[in-house]
Amino acid sequence: MTVQMTGRELDEIVRELYVLPPAEFVAARNELVRAARAAGSRDIAERLRHLRRPTRSAWLVNVLARDPAAMRRLSTVGKELRDAQTGLDSTQLRTLSEQRRRLITDLLEQAQAHATDAGLRLTATVLSEVEATLQAALVDLAGALTIRNGRLVRPL
Repeated sequence: MTVQMTGRELDEIVRELYVLPPAEFVAARNELVRAARAAGSRDIAERLRHLRRPTRSAWLVNVLARDPAAMRRLSTVGKELRDAQTGLDSTQLRTLSEQRRRLITDLLEQAQAHATDAGLRLTATVLSEVEATLQAALVDLAGALTIRNGRLVRPL
């Protein structure tokens, strides 16, 4: 880590930090803070020090956010659902509801696979929070942008 770190570099470091399994987050963050201080970057060290460890469900959504194709699908289905609701198009709403169900199921399966790879056992509550967060992204543009950022600390 250098004193000359750009905002984009810091942003990428933070994104990488938020996809670490939650149990590894604090140690990795603290090491980054130490490295920033050693490099004379007190401002960066302070910004890093204030980062909070994500919950398991937020971590899983952050990991899912690293898949651009999945995030495009989520955005597309969300936009189409919002448009169909605005236009009161019941036929389109039924079709999109089925697409939404399949998409959420696929993403939950991916989340379970990521948790298994990280050696974490998921509870029904964690899966429910992941699902609720993904559903929030479908209906709310701000929620979708928050998820795509990949730095959730808590579920939506």
